[in-house]
Amino acid sequence: MSLRRMVGLSTALTLSVGLGAGCGPEGSAAPGHVATQDGSDSSPDSTSSNPLASGLPFVAIARDVQTAEQSARQDALNKIGLRTDALRLPKTDFYVAVHKSALNKKWFLNAFLNNQISTDSLASQGAQSLGTDVVELKVQNGKLYVFSADDRKKWSDSFDPEVIIEAYPIVETAAAFGRLGGSDQYILVDPTRGLNNFALTWDYATNDYPDGTATGRLKVDLAYSQNFTQLKDGVAFEMVIAGSSEAVSQNDLSITNAGVAMTMTLSFREYSEGEGFVSMPAPEAEHYFLAPRRVITDQSTVASPYALKWNVHAGMKPIEWLITPNAVDLAAKYGNLDLVGALTRGIESWNKVFGFTVFKARLAAPNEKLGRDDLNFMVVDSDVGAGAAFASPRANPQTGEIRGASVYFPAAFFADNSYEDDAQPAPDAPLADNSKHKPSLRVSFAAMPRQTPNCALTPGGLKGQLRPKGTLDQDNERTKEEKLLAAVQETVAHEVGHTLGLRHNFKGSLLPPSSTVMDYNRGFVSIEAYEPGPYDYEAIHYLYGISDVPPASPFCTDNDLGVDPTCMQFDFGADPLVEAWAPSYAQLVSIGAQIGTVAPLAESLDVFATPMLSFLRAGESDKANQAFDLLTQAIAAPLDPALAADPGYAGMADSLTQWLLTRIYLLPPEQRGGAVWRLVPINDPSDPAVVNRITEQLSLMLINEDSVRSFQTRRMIIDVLRSLQSTPALRALLSARAVLEAAVEAGTLEADAALLTDDLVRRIDAATSPYFD
Repeated sequence: MSLRRMVGLSTALTLSVGLGAGCGPEGSAAPGHVATQDGSDSSPDSTSSNPLASGLPFVAIARDVQTAEQSARQDALNKIGLRTDALRLPKTDFYVAVHKSALNKKWFLNAFLNNQISTDSLASQGAQSLGTDVVELKVQNGKLYVFSADDRKKWSDSFDPEVIIEAYPIVETAAAFGRLGGSDQYILVDPTRGLNNFALTWDYATNDYPDGTATGRLKVDLAYSQNFTQLKDGVAFEMVIAGSSEAVSQNDLSITNAGVAMTMTLSFREYSEGEGFVSMPAPEAEHYFLAPRRVITDQSTVASPYALKWNVHAGMKPIEWLITPNAVDLAAKYGNLDLVGALTRGIESWNKVFGFTVFKARLAAPNEKLGRDDLNFMVVDSDVGAGAAFASPRANPQTGEIRGASVYFPAAFFADNSYEDDAQPAPDAPLADNSKHKPSLRVSFAAMPRQTPNCALTPGGLKGQLRPKGTLDQDNERTKEEKLLAAVQETVAHEVGHTLGLRHNFKGSLLPPSSTVMDYNRGFVSIEAYEPGPYDYEAIHYLYGISDVPPASPFCTDNDLGVDPTCMQFDFGADPLVEAWAPSYAQLVSIGAQIGTVAPLAESLDVFATPMLSFLRAGESDKANQAFDLLTQAIAAPLDPALAADPGYAGMADSLTQWLLTRIYLLPPEQRGGAVWRLVPINDPSDPAVVNRITEQLSLMLINEDSVRSFQTRRMIIDVLRSLQSTPALRALLSARAVLEAAVEAGTLEADAALLTDDLVRRIDAATSPYFD
């Protein structure tokens, strides 16, 4: 099954990665048995075995699902509105027996979302941690409570709230359990009857929609457990949860009662801190991710003072990364690619940065299941429609020590190879894809420290889209397969870099081809900069104490997008305004002149012109003026008479003038960053020289000496000049009024033109009487 398609699931909501999870004996506790670490059944004789004899902290006690309960589960599934074959309802379930010695001591609790499917109107998700917490187990009022034991929840001596994560009802009616030897040392609970407190918000990371602030709840109608697995230091088991969403609304998105089903792995592991681990206080520059935030209520959070990092050192036992075995079949399907080799090289490329072996990659064994907190997975999904790769580290929220991680990597990154065997001129700037990803709902669990994917890298940049005409692959020796695998390796290194604690660095491209794999690089850059670069060495060495010198290479991260114009995704070159954006913008102007308008090119203009507008607004004076020249040189008034006489060129000039006026001034600031880039709210240009040049151009366009500007455009110009609130803009309006009024009085205009020109005069009167607010 792909992540986006709801087909019959014989493996109950398991990702299409060949991990062998299911409801059968593998990974499940048979009646009277206890599961071993590898998920197999350890007891040879089910009639004589006593699973409690192991003395383990957590033991599965199997229970049969009676016919009535089975029927009720099926009814609940039907009510949710998902296909009835989307879940296989098991005929056996299990209780969990918790040894009393496990009470009142610290445990790590990790919730991992294996997979989430929703109704057809929503995209699906999976392969990400929902959070890690430090917890204690306590028995109170007939329930086993899971309380947060995170030290950060204590805000003061007088305010130390008990944050409830879960509350499992104690089972008092299992007579067979009471007859087992040692049952008095255990507490029997039903893991399916907990609080099951899940919140839903719109997810911004995997689609083109904003992060939702409105939160709804998942009304749970169905819950059952499967795949109980003993770990060396605890236990892991899966919960299958299905229900419907409460209302979740944000902007133009709204949904109520959407069917949602998910498989979530809960892992309880003994609390420990790595020997010799030293927390890293967060540096002032935001090079690194911080430990997850502590959620006290839906509104209140406590930030961590520590950067995320693994406990690594020379001579350590390498950390294993498990590649889902379906990568072998997918490699064969798409041209016998050395996919496993590229994934391995991307993971292990960081060893060179450290100077010793930190990571080792291998294929996962069938009994090594996604979701276990003691395993690190490179999840390769067969879905070519899945939108983005992302990383999901799991960390001790108190110290910032990374305890494990996963990376999700969809087949869209390698299913279609657009590279060439030899270096060739790239095609003209492509039009941006007008399609939108389906919106998806992000799940959060209880009051767990918030853990969301820290990257959403789409294959668009990787595969070469946004590549301007004349750019070469810079390589005529590698085959197209070798180039594709280099780009795959770069993306994997990028995501693994996130699991090491590194944030994005969108200024890597300023040191061509790139100083880092933590940038969002275009495809022809990826195949040249597929291994960690100078910035990555600097950042890792500082974070992990190999050097006490902070990173010195150019740096910016997500928070700086739209603030600093050289901080941009998918740009390239030491002068991105001239090298990355202007050539493609010029191509769009040329296309617009051929068709007589830029209206069909609006989204492509968003892609290529929005970064240029950032230089116009926020660049240093010389770059702001250069951006003005590049944006207006084809449409500046007055146009060359030969161009003005060409209807196609004149139509392009008029429509592009409208587009620029709208994006620079007339849209609300929060919308000027465009639908593609979604930059932060942007204000008017502020460089005095640029503002004067804009005013001069608007003055010339308003009187329309070249006869190119439509009355609609000229009305927009009046609105812009009014908004500038400057003496030159007021002078421009009054000067234009005199010219326009004289034209009307001269009687040389056609009737309609005279009427519309007189309307312009009246509009100027309204804008200037008075002018200043």
